[in-house]
Amino acid sequence: MKRGNKLVVTLGGLSLSLFAITANASFISFSEDFNAPTTGISYVGNATQPGPWARLTQNTTGQRGAIWNTTAYSFTSFSVQFDFIIGPSLGQGADGLTFTVLDAGSHNPNTALGGGGGGLGYLGLGNSFAVELDTWNNGAIDGNNANHVGVNQNGSINSVARANLPFALETSNFNNWLTANITMDSSGMLDVFINGTLYLSHNLSGFSNDAYFGFTSATGAAIDEHYIDNWNMRIEVPEPGTLALFGIGLAGLGLASRRKKA
Repeated sequence: MKRGNKLVVTLGGLSLSLFAITANASFISFSEDFNAPTTGISYVGNATQPGPWARLTQNTTGQRGAIWNTTAYSFTSFSVQFDFIIGPSLGQGADGLTFTVLDAGSHNPNTALGGGGGGLGYLGLGNSFAVELDTWNNGAIDGNNANHVGVNQNGSINSVARANLPFALETSNFNNWLTANITMDSSGMLDVFINGTLYLSHNLSGFSNDAYFGFTSATGAAIDEHYIDNWNMRIEVPEPGTLALFGIGLAGLGLASRRKKA
């Protein structure tokens, strides 16, 4: 069962029901477990919240979907954890999903959505970077592998770093959620863990630090459903903007505690 501690905060006369909020020193934390209708999150394209999770695509052809937080954050480092399901095609479906960081000066979180099929809903989203969880072999740009994690930049799906995985990203069992942890330190080192195991590290540089965070996905002729749950982030913000950004974060995000699985 999911549960959390509820707190009501009033900002400028606006009362917000919040869950599991923390802000220590120069860090902002937020959690969204999709137990209730969300606020401060934008659903783009085919993305919806049909239950106590977010769904990026349905199990049909030609789908594209994205969800974004609608508050831009300036960050020096971050860590994110989320649960995901890709299925039920199990080895025959497509195309996967991404966790994406968008430059806030270049994108609108209410409309940002990239190309379909192998584009993973990310293709064409410039001034960005993404971690892809890819379930379809599109040839050389996927390392000729249909089950891998990769790091993408500036709307390209030709990953700058990639690692094949020893387990299937797809599942036919809706109870078989996987957990991803992605961290980026102040030097730009990006680490990608799945179920607690580090599979990929890559150093990124040259990214504008005012950003929206979110997820993208797509299907083509092959299909899968793509779900996100228990989205938890900890963002290090530069001084002296911590308090101001924390106030903006409270106003912009519907927050909830984790976890869902019984």
